[in-house]
Amino acid sequence: MSAIESNGTKLEISTGTGGAVTITEMTLSNPTILTAAAHGLSNGDVVTLANFAGDDAATLNNKVCVVTNVTTDTFAVDIDTTGKTIGDNTDAATATPVALTEIGEITDWDGPSGTAAVIDTTNLQSTSKTKLQGIPDEGQVTLSINFDPDDAGQLAASAARKARASKSFKITYSDDSTMTFTAYVLGLSTSGAVDGKVSGSITLEITGDTTLASGTSTACAGTPANLRAVISDDSADATLSGTPVIFTIKDKDGNAYYIKAYPTKTP
Repeated sequence: MSAIESNGTKLEISTGTGGAVTITEMTLSNPTILTAAAHGLSNGDVVTLANFAGDDAATLNNKVCVVTNVTTDTFAVDIDTTGKTIGDNTDAATATPVALTEIGEITDWDGPSGTAAVIDTTNLQSTSKTKLQGIPDEGQVTLSINFDPDDAGQLAASAARKARASKSFKITYSDDSTMTFTAYVLGLSTSGAVDGKVSGSITLEITGDTTLASGTSTACAGTPANLRAVISDDSADATLSGTPVIFTIKDKDGNAYYIKAYPTKTP
C-alpha cells in the first residue's frame, strides 16, 4: 500500500442522530455481520443497536458500535456473537447512526497521539530493568483552522466545549479509510494579526479507544450453492444447513473478505 495524501481528509463531529436502518438478517460471528438492504452507512459510522431478541440480546442491545466492512446491504460491528442466541426480532432490530457534521476550514491536524505509561517491575534480583506497558491513552487530536463563525462544525465544537459533552468524531482520509473516536473538546481559540486572517485551533481529548477502518471492503458474494465447492468437493447436489460459520480473510491492504460455511449437509 502506498502513502496517501493529506488533501481530501475531513473531520466530522456528532450533532444528533440519523434515521434508523432495519436489520433483516444477521450472522452470529466475530465480527457480527448485519444485513440491512441499501443501508447507506459508511465505514467508520457510529451506530446504536436496539430491539434484538433472544436470550443473549443484551450482547447487542443499546451497544454503541463503529461500522466496518461495509457492502451495499451488509456491515459489520466489532462484537463477538459466536454461539449466542440472538435474532433480528422479526425484522424489528435496528441500527441508528449518529448524524455527523464536518468541521470546516481545517488547515492541518495532529493526532491521535496515543501513548501509554511504563510500569517498572524491576526487583532486587533483576539484572536489568524490566517493564510492563500501562493502559493505552489515545491522547489528543489538535486542529488548526481558518476561523469561520458561521461554520456548523466549528459551532458544534464550541457548543460541545461549553456543555462539557463528549462527542463522536470521525476522520475520513483521502483513501476513504476512517478513524473513529469519542472525545471532549478541551479548547477552541482564535488568533490574528495585522494584514492577516483570523486563525484558530481546536483541541480534542480522546476518551476510550480509537477504531481504524479500511476504506474498501468486499463481502463474499453468492448464495450457499456458490460456496459448496469451497466446503466440500462432493456437495454440489447437497442442501446445506445449520448455523453458518463466517471466515474472515484480510488482504495486505486490510480489505476484508467473508466466506460463509455451513457445518452440515444432507444429500
